[in-house]
Amino acid sequence: MPWFAANISVLGISWGSWVLGFGLSLTQAVIVSVVGVALSFLVCGLIAIAGKRGSAPTLVLSRAAFGFNGNRISAAISWILTVGWETFLAIMAVQATATVMGALGFTNHVVAQIIALILVVVLAAGSGILGFEAIMKVQTWITWATAALTIVYLVLVAPTIDFAVLSSRPSAPLTAVLGAGCMLLVGFGFGWINAAADYSRYLPRAASTRGVVGWTTVGAALPTVILVFFGILLVGSADESLSKAIGEDPIGALTTLLPTWFLIPFALVAILGLIGGIVMDIYSSGLSLLATGVPVSRPVATAIDGTIMTVGTIVVVFFADSFLTPFTAFLTTLGAVIAAWGGVMLADIALRRKDYDEPSLFTPSGRYGSVNWGAVVSLIVGSLVGWGLVVNASASWLSWQATSSAPWAGAMVTGRAPTSASSWRWSSASSATGRPARAACARRRSCPRAPMPRARKRARSERRPALLPGSPRRRGRGRRPGPHLSLAGRPDALVVLGSGLADALDEAWGAPAATVPLGDIPGVVAPVADGHGGELRAYETRRGVVLVATGRTHLYEGLGSRPVTALARAAVAAGISRAVLTNANGCLKPWNLGDVMAITDHVNFSGTSPFDGPLFLDVSAVWDAQMTQALRGVCQREGTYAILRGPEYQTMAETRILAGLGVDCVGMSTVMEAITLHALGVRVAGMSVVSDLSFANAPTDPTAVVEAASAARQTVVAGIEAALGA
Repeated sequence: MPWFAANISVLGISWGSWVLGFGLSLTQAVIVSVVGVALSFLVCGLIAIAGKRGSAPTLVLSRAAFGFNGNRISAAISWILTVGWETFLAIMAVQATATVMGALGFTNHVVAQIIALILVVVLAAGSGILGFEAIMKVQTWITWATAALTIVYLVLVAPTIDFAVLSSRPSAPLTAVLGAGCMLLVGFGFGWINAAADYSRYLPRAASTRGVVGWTTVGAALPTVILVFFGILLVGSADESLSKAIGEDPIGALTTLLPTWFLIPFALVAILGLIGGIVMDIYSSGLSLLATGVPVSRPVATAIDGTIMTVGTIVVVFFADSFLTPFTAFLTTLGAVIAAWGGVMLADIALRRKDYDEPSLFTPSGRYGSVNWGAVVSLIVGSLVGWGLVVNASASWLSWQATSSAPWAGAMVTGRAPTSASSWRWSSASSATGRPARAACARRRSCPRAPMPRARKRARSERRPALLPGSPRRRGRGRRPGPHLSLAGRPDALVVLGSGLADALDEAWGAPAATVPLGDIPGVVAPVADGHGGELRAYETRRGVVLVATGRTHLYEGLGSRPVTALARAAVAAGISRAVLTNANGCLKPWNLGDVMAITDHVNFSGTSPFDGPLFLDVSAVWDAQMTQALRGVCQREGTYAILRGPEYQTMAETRILAGLGVDCVGMSTVMEAITLHALGVRVAGMSVVSDLSFANAPTDPTAVVEAASAARQTVVAGIEAALGA
């Protein structure tokens, strides 16, 4: 479904014009479109295998091929591609807006372009205020609206198709057919291969490999082939003016065929889709720039990319004879590089028969090493060979390309206007909709897949190397991935401190024996919520070594359940047998602020699980009876805790429903960790601090919630010590 949705757009029709620009007959154009598009997305399907095997984004999995630091070259390629595409989307949005303004009676085209540029830049910049999740929701609706209006468009312009004219088109030589095929390869699937595993990483390991390849290929190719085919019929039936107009303004030219009553809604949705794509690409390109190792903050990286986009748009729209020449140069130059990169990835996947060693993907000292020079050299050589096989007749400054004397070197000639308008992602105005989430996950150490809930013995003996103190070294290897804590013994317990409790143990337990940032642990994302700390501390207590997390990641951060449970899984791998989880809650009973509730059971209203697949885990006794009994002697209350995803608090109606179901307190954490720990054989206890009275008339104040939780620290500390002693 995501591949299908990302590739359905009226822009696919423009590709029919560019295919015919090679002088092909109807039969040649149809065959090369089907074969070229299918083969291009087959490459995506093959690379998607890595996602199923590694449960991580493509640009994380590519570290296995290039090495941890060698993979920075992959991030650099991704950054250049993304910046180029956000610039291209901006150019298309400006041109389409100006064309529509002209169709509605605005006669000064230059002024229309200036107004359009200002509108596009302001809307793209202002959209960031909505926040990532809001943008994704809006973009989803725009995608569906675009798909629906595209179908209406096909119906409205279908009467202009003339099969008599189409059948009279002469055949073209083989080199022209090869050129059109190369254009389709570069313009569609090859533009996605650096993100091809980003959807399949959510599939269970047992998923069919053939199914992953097949459905990725079919899902992406089917809408694309239909749209390109319709474009061939539409443009092949018209005179040369339509083809020329599409080469200059792909969206605007297509809108000129529409009746006025449909022009405005169609153009509005299409242009908003382009702007949404710009916002997504700016977000992604900023993260890609950071992944290259450039020492700037994310806002600065985003500003750099946005500035490049704006300057590039101004230069092409107002000063270039056509945007085709510079953009052709971009496509032919980067096309060879991304093809070589894809070749390295395919070779790595073919040679790798087993699942990835996920923790090694996040450290230069793992099995994949720092730099795989074989892969890097192969990428460079492949790029040079590729540049030698392309010709850009319209850009004399790229004369260093096309140095090959092979007879097929001229097959991909891009000096002609229709061909030079080829693109990586013109098939979808909203093709960038999924990229920020993927890029963000790659930047924020996308979490390894949760281990299968089997016996604790298996959890400790998995192939993953130990990440925390006391873990055994791998035979034959002296290096250990991840942070290292020097302690007297193996950790016995894990404590997770919730909102307002980050420093609860400072006075009672003194200085920790060792400390590491949570974000430095492979798979763990540094907490971002107010009232949460960002450290994992190790205390050597009379009850053994206790790992204490001063904060946690939440589901409402939009990263899924894996980062939420990553620390729990790492702690189990290190050897813990007990865990105490704490949080702040909204109380549904007439209790007092600062009361601490011992969690005796839970209700999972989050809509998700720490595990995927048919793992039918018994969760009837997640909360350890002995540890909970010890908490009863300390806590003022006991009861049932319910998790909601958040980040919004519940409505009054939801509060009444939850209370009627027997829930005592509600929050946005803890349950995912508890289920994971229970599945891995760890005894679990939990405490929840009453920090908000959900039945009160006053609105919930997040700051007050943190303060109320902080005031209960003495009870929480006593409860931790009691539970660990049970």
